[in-house]
Amino acid sequence: MITLLKENIKLATPIFLGQISFTLIGFIDNIMIGRLGAVSLSAFSLGNNIMFLAFALNIGFTMMFTPLISEMYSLGKIRETKNIFFHGIIVYLTLGFFLFFLLKIALLNISSLGQSEEVVIISKPYLSVLLYSFIPAFLFQMLKQFSDGLSKTKIAMYCILISLILNVSVNYCLIFGKFGLPKFGILGSAIGTLISRCFLFLLFLICLLKNTQTNIFFKNLINHKFNFSSAKQIISLGSFSSFQVFFKIVLLTATVILSGKLNITYQASNQIMLSLSAIMFAIPFSLGTVSAIQSSKFLAQKNILFFKQSIKTLAILSLISSIIFTIIIFVFRDEIPLIYIKDNSVIMTVSKTLIFLSIFQLIDSLETIVLGTLKGIKDTYIPFFVTSIAYCVISVPLSLYLSNIISLKGIWLGLTIGVFVSFIFLIIRIFRMVSSYEENISKR
Repeated sequence: MITLLKENIKLATPIFLGQISFTLIGFIDNIMIGRLGAVSLSAFSLGNNIMFLAFALNIGFTMMFTPLISEMYSLGKIRETKNIFFHGIIVYLTLGFFLFFLLKIALLNISSLGQSEEVVIISKPYLSVLLYSFIPAFLFQMLKQFSDGLSKTKIAMYCILISLILNVSVNYCLIFGKFGLPKFGILGSAIGTLISRCFLFLLFLICLLKNTQTNIFFKNLINHKFNFSSAKQIISLGSFSSFQVFFKIVLLTATVILSGKLNITYQASNQIMLSLSAIMFAIPFSLGTVSAIQSSKFLAQKNILFFKQSIKTLAILSLISSIIFTIIIFVFRDEIPLIYIKDNSVIMTVSKTLIFLSIFQLIDSLETIVLGTLKGIKDTYIPFFVTSIAYCVISVPLSLYLSNIISLKGIWLGLTIGVFVSFIFLIIRIFRMVSSYEENISKR
């Protein structure tokens, strides 16, 4: 079990560093935009969360790329792996450009979300530039899930780290008008993000093409024949996975809308909560990805013992990280908001609500491991219904109700209850599937 623990940490570390680098981009942007005031921070929050709704669908769809690739590659089936890669590209490109046009439609209807007029006025030009960064972002995500499936997790990590430096530098210069450049304010963040995401995709593509272990999948790819049955498998598995992730982002986006309906102070405070949540989620996200990789690999090899041990080690790692974050938040709850903003009302609101965030993150981290495991065993249909009901039928209405009683605390408490219900039912699902799998093996 110790050997498996080390292997899981080795796989998860590059994914974590890559994810935390991505998160740091948003974290630093939040700090810089926070210096412009609560209205700009609220506009930044609104624009980014609309973007992330579309990106969530893309992430959910491409996440199934990883276990599919991992299963074939772990068995040494290069030809089958290349077939999945080819059809994945076709499917994901179609989805990506479709989502891009949905974002264009969302931009035209941003005024109908019930947000304050001053926030909407600033959000429109920001989002109109930011949405073009969606194209290189989804192209990178597609290739990253492919390389993760090959267990080549370090390539994406290095590319993201380089992109982080570029993004922060360009955004800083364009937001505040440094080194002779114009002062664009919040719009500068959108321009800088577009530049860095284009750079990230191109750099990552070049690295994959030059790597001897990954470039074999690109050779003669254009001559590969399209087969609808292969594409159908990716669509079938990816669609339910996609909507499961989508509903999770809907859950978080609902906090933006609900807090915006309270007032600007609560919306700005909620954006800080979301930023911190993203940082805390980096470890569970990486462990969930490893769970998908390892689960698909061990079941393909019919190694049920390693499958079970892998889940246990990942759950333990997730619990430890969540407890550490909870302690940090409790101790520094009064100092953390000062990193983002100087507005006293926002600082006080965040300080009083952070404990609710830590409870949510603890439950959410465990649910992420379970969902990763279920993706690894290609079980997406039932988890989709479990999470959609828990998030949309329980969390959102409950958050709306509680927000009228205890404001921002109520929003995050409602989220926590819904995610906890989802976690319980998904755990039961895994136990049943493992028992069924063991029975089938014993019969053989």
